[in-house]
Amino acid sequence: VLNKDELVLLLRGLFVQGHAPKSGINAGGGASNPAIANDAHELLKEFEEVLISRGPYANQQNRQKDKSKYGAKRTRDFEYRDPKRATPSYAEYPKDYPKDLFMTHTGQTEDDAKVLNDTLVSVGAADTGGSMSPEDYDAVRIRRNIYEEAMFRIEDERFEVDMAIERNALAMRQIEPIAEEVQMLREGEEKDGQPIGRLQYKLNPRTLNSIQINAIGRIYGDSGDEVIEHLSRNPLAVLPIVYQRLRQKDQEWRKQKSELMPRWKTGCEANYEGSMDYLCYPQRRALERRFGLDQLREECKMARQYCSSPDKRMGGGAVSFGLSVPDRSAVLYEPYAVVEVKPQSPIHHDAVKLLMHHVQKKCETRLDVREKVGRIWTEFMIHFFDYPSHWVIDEARESFRGKINNFVVQYATGERVMTALGEGTIQAFMDTAEGPRYRVKLAFGSAILQPYAILHNVDAKDGTKYIRRDDEMIKETDSTMAEGDDGESSVIVDKKFKLLFGSDCIYLFLRLYSFLVSLLDDIQRCLRSKPTVVDPSLSYYNPIKSGPSEHKANGETKLDFAAVMSKLRDVISKTLSHKDFEAFCRRVNRDIVHKMAALPRLVEKCGDIMIKVSEEDLLPRLFDICQYTGQNPVTLRNACLVMSPDVSYRIQYNSSNGRIYFSYLPEGEELSTVPVGDGDDDDDDDEMEEGEVEDDYEDEDDMDLEHEEEDLRAAKRMK
Repeated sequence: VLNKDELVLLLRGLFVQGHAPKSGINAGGGASNPAIANDAHELLKEFEEVLISRGPYANQQNRQKDKSKYGAKRTRDFEYRDPKRATPSYAEYPKDYPKDLFMTHTGQTEDDAKVLNDTLVSVGAADTGGSMSPEDYDAVRIRRNIYEEAMFRIEDERFEVDMAIERNALAMRQIEPIAEEVQMLREGEEKDGQPIGRLQYKLNPRTLNSIQINAIGRIYGDSGDEVIEHLSRNPLAVLPIVYQRLRQKDQEWRKQKSELMPRWKTGCEANYEGSMDYLCYPQRRALERRFGLDQLREECKMARQYCSSPDKRMGGGAVSFGLSVPDRSAVLYEPYAVVEVKPQSPIHHDAVKLLMHHVQKKCETRLDVREKVGRIWTEFMIHFFDYPSHWVIDEARESFRGKINNFVVQYATGERVMTALGEGTIQAFMDTAEGPRYRVKLAFGSAILQPYAILHNVDAKDGTKYIRRDDEMIKETDSTMAEGDDGESSVIVDKKFKLLFGSDCIYLFLRLYSFLVSLLDDIQRCLRSKPTVVDPSLSYYNPIKSGPSEHKANGETKLDFAAVMSKLRDVISKTLSHKDFEAFCRRVNRDIVHKMAALPRLVEKCGDIMIKVSEEDLLPRLFDICQYTGQNPVTLRNACLVMSPDVSYRIQYNSSNGRIYFSYLPEGEELSTVPVGDGDDDDDDDEMEEGEVEDDYEDEDDMDLEHEEEDLRAAKRMK
């Protein structure tokens, strides 16, 4: 059996010498005649092309390629060990890659080889650490961009309209000569004096094809089959009618197409820029996964694993993790997740207004729920975060239904409270004809206030505490809060910390709220550092755009943070679509459009969780006992567990630097009041007090785990 090389060698001698005469002027073949040698070379070249491209030798060569190391692999599956690359998306072929086997082509010249690329290969996003690459994007296979979807729908509509018009025109062109012939036959019968229809005519079987028959059936709708049947039986009478109907539909559809063209053009112009932004969708989805409810629960419950495995953390630095807070005054020695809300930032007011607006729209028919959420604003939010009362007083007044209930409780006489006019003392409660009223003694005199104007109670500084029973505030007289041994009761949390033990809904609400504040702050700082003075969409290349931008015509020039908040409120009110909001954000700043586009979903999720917290009816009762500073955490937790066994999260807010710590403590787990590694030796405790950290993370930028681990190692060395 000859292989390919042996067969070519045999045929070369036959082609050069075998067809030449043995005597005469042409004897000697190609050895003596250049013309014969050239013909033999061309013939052999054509034979090699045929031999390589088909037959058993071609299959043999393909099998040889497939059995090689790189034969059955895609280029993206190669092992590119060289760290140096020409670009992030292109890498060099492996050194052992058989280029002669895979990159040689029949008819390739040296000049071709000089310009063809045989050194670099596109690796896309498969080997670039998950980064998005244009080489890895397929708009046909991945239709996840709402702008692409809109343009695809427009394209489908235009295709269907064009196909309907063209099919109708094709049938009309085919029937037109036949209709003229029918008219001539009718006129001929009239001239001959014969009755019309006496002669029977039939269409030839192949006169109309399936496309034209379907076009005729389409214009008659449900009666199309019946019309086609009559056309085949009596074309002389039916064909002129069908032809006129086709002409009418042709004019009607072309007119409708001319009316649809401006809408299609406007849609393409509006969606073209968004369809080119292929990064926005995956970045926005990645950001939305970070504030998913399951992700937030996992971050708190698995805080210890997140400390040891930073790879588990999702992108972004909105949350950090630790094993224990170095500041001993925090008395927090469990693994925790910490976020920073920056209490001095005015962005808190924007977050509050957005959530209030969402709750108003969500609870238009649920006034009782809105009233409960209103009391959460007054009794918890402004007290916990030290917000000004005027932020929430309007919502408290509008949501109040005029009656005392288990949420709008009746405050006790003599109780110190915070009102819309300042701090005061309840002197009397009056149930008048206009509704319940309070007489409150203020710093500048007395006032008659409605219940909504009483925001929350305050620490009386004399140890007096009030808790709610049904719909009244009652002075605490039992010893529930005094339980615990002497060792535990001596450990208290510093007054700069506000400690709260909450349920799953309370934890999720505060995590989402802190995420919203952090995201709004990032967006505001970015827009302030890079303000948009001129609408950038005016300079974008858009081959579809034919005239000046409609934004300029409408006089819309403000592209700042305030404009984003205004548009976001329109989205919450459902007067602006998410797609239009994203398009506006793209004009404001293309670099952070994914952050701004994620705001509607975040506000909606945070507002819905806040409504669930109000329906749970647990936060006001828990905060009644947690609002007082300087308490023992173990005793406080036990009191909260008596109210509900679902209190599994420890939430601790540092009012001095705006950091909120979240720790997961299920009912059966013990709360530690001493750092890990500390013993009972008094001398060791004294040494720790001398080296005690004055504040947790004194430097705002120093929130990593290295400092915490150093403190823990130092504690173990002292021991």
